[in-house]
Amino acid sequence: MKYENGNWTEYRKLPYSEEVDFHFDNSNSGYASYEDKMAEANETTLKRLKAAHEEGVAYLIFTHGHSTSRIGKTTTRSVIRGLMRSKEATPYINRKECIQHYSVFVAAIREKPGARDAYKNKLDKEAEARKKEAAEDYPRYLKEFLHLITFIPDEEHRRLQARYPDRLKKDYPDDIEKWVERLSASCYSMQDQINRDTGIFSKEFQRSPYAGEAASKKSEPEK
Repeated sequence: MKYENGNWTEYRKLPYSEEVDFHFDNSNSGYASYEDKMAEANETTLKRLKAAHEEGVAYLIFTHGHSTSRIGKTTTRSVIRGLMRSKEATPYINRKECIQHYSVFVAAIREKPGARDAYKNKLDKEAEARKKEAAEDYPRYLKEFLHLITFIPDEEHRRLQARYPDRLKKDYPDDIEKWVERLSASCYSMQDQINRDTGIFSKEFQRSPYAGEAASKKSEPEK
């Protein structure tokens, strides 16, 4: 097993990896007892290891936080680390390639014949579907963006904003998903700015077929 420190988010770059969020509340709040929560953490971890092995996942990143165990108390971190050292986990992990970090545990999954190729094909199909969806969304967001910048009172600012779509294409060549992500964020940001500047969205803006969901759901204040 490897022992490492540093920025744990770098592990997200590992190929064919998935993340399991274990930022539980380690207090005794809620309906389940503390012991039940820890038992659930152990059970969930083992289930995810088994599923990752079957599906062809290469790494599971368990984000357990860095709380340390106290006398008579265990934490999610200690539960996960303990399971990774147990014989229960042995069929599903390559223990020598696992990484113990103070905030996360990276489980290197033992490869099942044929599963990794199937997982890769699944990811490729999902990526293609996202790209297709982005290609369909881009013209709509572009139209909305160009409509929204007409509300900017300063002419020079309008001209600068109008160049934004071209800058995206230059900064992220052929990454249409990134174009849609940034344009949609800009649209909602401008909607908020318009509302702050005017108090309410103008009637013209409300009627616009390009106005986003945030605008359409915004109600005018009572007179």
